[in-house]
Amino acid sequence: MKKIALLLLLILLITGLIGCSGNGNNKEEKGVETNTSVTPQNKQLNITLLLDLSDRIEPDKYPAVPAHSERDIAAVKEIVNVFKEDMRHKGNFKMKGKMKVLFSPVPENPEINQIANKLNIDTKPLNPAEKTELYKNIYADFEQNLTKIYETTLQTKKYVGSDIWRFFKNDVKDLAMQEDEKQDDKITQYRNILVLITDGYIFHVNTKMKEANRYSYITPELIQANKLNNENWKKKIEDLDFGLINPRSEKDLSNLEVIVLEVNPSKSRPYEEDILKEVLGKWFKEMGISKYAIYQTDIPENTKLKIKNFFNIK
Repeated sequence: MKKIALLLLLILLITGLIGCSGNGNNKEEKGVETNTSVTPQNKQLNITLLLDLSDRIEPDKYPAVPAHSERDIAAVKEIVNVFKEDMRHKGNFKMKGKMKVLFSPVPENPEINQIANKLNIDTKPLNPAEKTELYKNIYADFEQNLTKIYETTLQTKKYVGSDIWRFFKNDVKDLAMQEDEKQDDKITQYRNILVLITDGYIFHVNTKMKEANRYSYITPELIQANKLNNENWKKKIEDLDFGLINPRSEKDLSNLEVIVLEVNPSKSRPYEEDILKEVLGKWFKEMGISKYAIYQTDIPENTKLKIKNFFNIK
């Protein structure tokens, strides 16, 4: 009996040692996974919305149903829904996301700027109660204030345009990108997403430059002048090295994602959509932006699906 008891005790000790060793390994492996694998869903969102308030939204000049201003607002509201879903997924304790509305250049109308300031969201300094309040009201706040911005622009008809080229040259790093932050040995990583809401044509009266066959703008007239609207458009772009001037910024944009919404090419030129996507995509790649998407204007329901697929928030 003593021998059997000793044998059983020995088996129990060995089993216990193996079990402890196994648990330790599992914890170590989980620790490695947590520290080395950060999915986009685990990063904090830093969303910048750059709105083009040019005459592209003028219903008399560019009629559409729904109107282009309504499509813009619907697209932004869906992005707000994405932000809300990320808040719900992360919870009050983990949520440190940011979102804001910008214009380039800043509108001369001070009312529009004041309204836009209300749409500058930073959840990091908020306490749990404030985050809960933001979660409840953010959708209605954006809808109300965006409607005011577009209504004011349409009433005054002061279409300031959007200097997208100069925004990438001077401002994108400072205004649309948040560096990862370290505090108490914990790193907060950000997913920087720039949303361009524009018709796909880039032009501002104060930014007209040309270097060989590269320009600081892309317009229907420029596409037509280079005789690109035919089946050989892609080969001609390559042969001419036609496109947008690279701002040649030394700033690293590899941690920036760009989604372009409401692209509205001329309906009378069948190749124009492909040309715009090619020129914009080439420009983004040359600036070091690895993830981007360019979507033509569509009914809001279809645009919602494209936004959800791009953000991929689960």
